[in-house]
Amino acid sequence: MKGIDSSTLTKEAIVAKAKAANVDMPEGYPIDMHKIYVTWALWGFWTNAIMITTFFVAAIMVCIKPKLAAIMGVVNGLGWIISTCLWLTFGAIWRYSYGGSVAAGDKLVRDDNVSDDDWKTTIDAAAVASGYQIKSGKFLAVVFGIVTGILMLMLIAFAVAGCLMCVCGMDADSINKMAANPLEADRDNSDESKPLTMDDGTEQER
Repeated sequence: MKGIDSSTLTKEAIVAKAKAANVDMPEGYPIDMHKIYVTWALWGFWTNAIMITTFFVAAIMVCIKPKLAAIMGVVNGLGWIISTCLWLTFGAIWRYSYGGSVAAGDKLVRDDNVSDDDWKTTIDAAAVASGYQIKSGKFLAVVFGIVTGILMLMLIAFAVAGCLMCVCGMDADSINKMAANPLEADRDNSDESKPLTMDDGTEQER
């Protein structure tokens, strides 16, 4: 329930908590985050299962109808990309929304004098007694941490490649020449800085 920093096993229990705390029930609440997490997992499973199945079907169809197999491959790849992007986006929203954060145990506070073993026992007991989705929350956090890391590495690689292209030119030969001998590369490009000569019109007429 939005406004309540704890989880319960039933709708009636969380509604009772909200009434006791004088918290109004927002529209769309309470939320069963367990069902949402299960839906997210099934979505990802069936997206990849359909993609793999269609890939093998297209591989068989290559020998029978190559054009149809090519169309199946393009549609399959495009559908997988769109579904995966939506899957990750909605997964991040559901995990780090207010309800997802509470259900994953992010609001649970650990005292300084509690040991690691005692804290693990406490959160395991909270998962059983109050329905906290501790393991699901950690799994989603790891998934989005890996995805974020990959995206950051890709952005850095694109940024470095863009800088190299701007400095050394678009072709690989220029990049290799600059890396091998920067002074020689500058000397080869010195003609580009010379001013253009004016055409008297003879070349244009010819």
